Amino acid sequence: MQTKSSKIKKMVNSIKIERLRGIRECILEDFGRFNIFLGHNNCGKTTVLEAIYLFLGNDNIIGNVNINNLRQLIVDSDEKYKLNFYNLDTEQSIILSGIYDNAQRKAEFKYWEHFAEALDVNDIKDKQTALEKEYGLQQTFDTPVGTYQSKLILSSDKDKQARVEVPKELGSHINSVYLSSIIGHSNYVNDFYSTVLKQKKEDKLIAILREIEPSIKDAVIADNLLMVDIGLKQRVPIQVLGDGIRKIFDIIAAMFQCENGVLLIDEMENGFHYQSMPILWRAIIQTAKELNVQVFATTHNIDTLQAVNAVLQEDAYKEMQSQWRAFTMRKFSEGVLKAYKHTYEQFSYLLNEDREIR
Repeated sequence: MQTKSSKIKKMVNSIKIERLRGIRECILEDFGRFNIFLGHNNCGKTTVLEAIYLFLGNDNIIGNVNINNLRQLIVDSDEKYKLNFYNLDTEQSIILSGIYDNAQRKAEFKYWEHFAEALDVNDIKDKQTALEKEYGLQQTFDTPVGTYQSKLILSSDKDKQARVEVPKELGSHINSVYLSSIIGHSNYVNDFYSTVLKQKKEDKLIAILREIEPSIKDAVIADNLLMVDIGLKQRVPIQVLGDGIRKIFDIIAAMFQCENGVLLIDEMENGFHYQSMPILWRAIIQTAKELNVQVFATTHNIDTLQAVNAVLQEDAYKEMQSQWRAFTMRKFSEGVLKAYKHTYEQFSYLLNEDREIR
């Protein structure tokens, strides 16, 4: 396969997170093409991924709904919307600021609510009124190409549907895909692969998969199932090849969805046997280079770290060592989350010395 330059063209360079969920403040700088967040359970790794996901959207507030859906949290009341705010304090805005493609960006999210009198015009003379509460979120995004505002509007009247107000002229779109640790990747793989088929890029994807599983000749969607040709009399569901190859297919298909953009994976080791991790990392590194994708992932699994350490020492992938970053996240009092950055050389040394960096 022909490969592109290892230098990524556009990427998230840095981000500052203020008052999102359990994080009052966190600053992360000097991202590479491949970035992995380490740390104890509940230290805020997933929230960092969510912050980057929100930071990349500039014209649609629906991302705030998506991050809750990905946690399987159905937000159907004003109290649940307040969960996005540090200490549930909606008087203070959520602010995400940083650099993308060497240019400053800033997103601010505010909670709002007000009460309005709902009058029945037939009963005005009797002054029959009722208070109806409207609430929601307002997003203001400052980007190099302009400032964009959007608004999510909900009502205490359960019969009224939520409304979204977005700018008439949308800003530049940054492709991004967030793969949740809770919702299975395969819930989306048909959508991802449908995009690949529409763009006539299936040959590229199959070529990558064939280096992992040579028997794969092609893949189609039939009866809402992903079917692969492995040389038998008929195509078979991809599940026949085993869980590992199916999950790798999910992730690679997602990377095609966010070409020239960003892929975010929460707890990337979920569902993989440790012996499959080197195969997964080779596929991710190769595809990211081919499609110009920046990758962010979380883990606290030592097998995952040892696998990528070994893969980056292979001749075919050594050039990507300079694009690798690991961030050990440590939470301190008052909601401060500190990130300790490791280059590949530091990361590899600490692993080889059996030092704890998770």
